[in-house]
Amino acid sequence: MSCPLCSSETIIDEIFHHRFARLIYHCGQCDLRFVQRTKCLSLSEQNLCYKNHRNNLRSDGYTKFLNRLITPLIEKEMQNSFGLDYGSGPYPMLQELLFEKGFLNIDLYDPLYANQEISNKYDFVTCCEVVEHFINPSESWNHLCSLLGERSILVCSTGVFNPSHEILKWYYIQDVTHINFYTVSTFKWLANKFKLKLTKVTKDLVILEKE
Repeated sequence: MSCPLCSSETIIDEIFHHRFARLIYHCGQCDLRFVQRTKCLSLSEQNLCYKNHRNNLRSDGYTKFLNRLITPLIEKEMQNSFGLDYGSGPYPMLQELLFEKGFLNIDLYDPLYANQEISNKYDFVTCCEVVEHFINPSESWNHLCSLLGERSILVCSTGVFNPSHEILKWYYIQDVTHINFYTVSTFKWLANKFKLKLTKVTKDLVILEKE
């Protein structure tokens, strides 16, 4: 057993999640909590779950949720910058909102819905509720960070686990497609690995910047 993010074999804990009958492991090196890979859904199985999401319907709550990723970009006056929405989903609502706020140069990438070759370097990348789904987080984070240009910003929305809490009571593990659970320490590890600056972490939003 090794960590799918950092490849360490230092697994310091495991917890059985009864609802989905799967083990959640705790890596002692990068602090990631992750689901045993034999219990992870395939991309096609995940796609069936995503079809139940209503991502094309705009509501005040959903708009507010997505605007959390846009506000840091507005504060940095990046409207004329070249951006990417990584993991855009079946309907690119975040791109639509960015367009409305003056961000006109936005590419899309998604392994299911916009799976084209991309090798550009971007001034900013948004990543909304994506990294918790990575089947191979080491490979996916390498790909994601390879797209960051000089002095770029990565705005990432995901649940950030507080180790002082009991993970089995955390709402975020109640989604069968969520298989990676990050902590502040995990994001510090990622920042160090990819030579990024961790500038913000909340319970559900992370900002990493390339200097």
